[in-house]
Amino acid sequence: MTVSGQKYIGGIPQRKLNYIMYGMVIVISALLLFTTVQTTAGYTEMHNATESYIELQSAAYDLQVSSDYLTEQVQCFVITGKRTYLNAYFDEINVARRREKSVEIFREMLPGTVALSEIEDALLQSNELAQREMKAIRYAVDFFGFEFSELPAQIRNIDVGEHINSLTAEEKKELAQTMVFDAAYHSRKSKITGDVQDCLNELAKDTRSTEKNTTERLGKLLARQQILIVVLLLMVAVVAVMTSYQVIIPLLRAIPQIREDMPLPVRGAREYRFLAETYNKMYQTNSERKKELAFEASHDKLTGLYNRSGYEDIVKTLDLFAYTLLIIDIDRFKGINDTYGHDVGDDVLSGAARIMRNTFRSEDYICRIGGDEFVVIMVRAGAEAKTKIEEKINSINADLRKDETLKGVSVSAGAAFAKRGDDPEKVFKDADNALYEAKDVGRKCVRFAE
Repeated sequence: MTVSGQKYIGGIPQRKLNYIMYGMVIVISALLLFTTVQTTAGYTEMHNATESYIELQSAAYDLQVSSDYLTEQVQCFVITGKRTYLNAYFDEINVARRREKSVEIFREMLPGTVALSEIEDALLQSNELAQREMKAIRYAVDFFGFEFSELPAQIRNIDVGEHINSLTAEEKKELAQTMVFDAAYHSRKSKITGDVQDCLNELAKDTRSTEKNTTERLGKLLARQQILIVVLLLMVAVVAVMTSYQVIIPLLRAIPQIREDMPLPVRGAREYRFLAETYNKMYQTNSERKKELAFEASHDKLTGLYNRSGYEDIVKTLDLFAYTLLIIDIDRFKGINDTYGHDVGDDVLSGAARIMRNTFRSEDYICRIGGDEFVVIMVRAGAEAKTKIEEKINSINADLRKDETLKGVSVSAGAAFAKRGDDPEKVFKDADNALYEAKDVGRKCVRFAE
């Protein structure tokens, strides 16, 4: 319809309709831009949350590592009296100050939070433990004959009291060792570890909450984007198709994967790749931490073998027709600790574990269930393997004698044969009785339960 040269469409002048269309395009584009900006802000928030989590997790680990380092140095000092351990201890206290620096990071990044409270409590416990350690050092220096004026100020300023002064140097040394090895000391250490773990749990919880909130917000933003894109498709088809292909479709596919706790494929638009990389980084960090916790729960830290908890899980799930249970004990191990110290004792345990791992089959389960006591579950091996078992124990003892660093130790073993349905506790007791029999006949051998 044309009136006075003016074209009308649906009773509306074409020029006016064009202006309306232009205005709609501008408004829709502006709304789409606003929504995109909010989405990008969500991506940035998730990225920042991941970076903060990694930094804070590292800070928490530093406090734990520093506390364990101080324990190691003070225990070595009160046993050996070597100056290097004393210097290392006070270098950590006065120079490195990793514990204090860790808490400062939390105070800067997470003021007024539960995680900060937990890490501050860990530092408080560690400082109180340090006071106990310094007293132990003060008592020990009298025995080892240190020049009092050469000691750090923290040690010189400790008032030992009349009761302590009345003790002999040997008694002071024994008291110092008791203070850093007794149950009270280890209880406080466990409290520090617990506080650090509680702090890490709070960090993980806060990070998951941020991730969930950001994901939900992104889901709503995506829904709005869809509506705007559908309208914009009617005006700019090519742009809408490209936008859908590059942004919308990958994001829609990503939401179910996030809900199912799966990593995201890194493809599509830059914004989506940024989101996927950030999410995958957080996903990998959480997955690795879960694996580490699972491994630490079932494995011995010193030898890398299964620990008692791992052994109990194995016997609960083991479903074999026949197997052999071996209990292996290092002969006179207490004498090694008493003569050479716990560091050498740890080296002996690690060396013995390495030799056992090389001697038994890959499908056999090797466990350290406490002290110098090891358990080996030989799968699909019954009484017919008795000769083979004797050869393995003899081979282990031969390898131990060859290694000069292992102080010429030997092992004794007791073996019990079992089949499906046997009570694991009874099998263990039978093997233990056989071990005592091996010790009674002179050690360095294996005996078999009836």
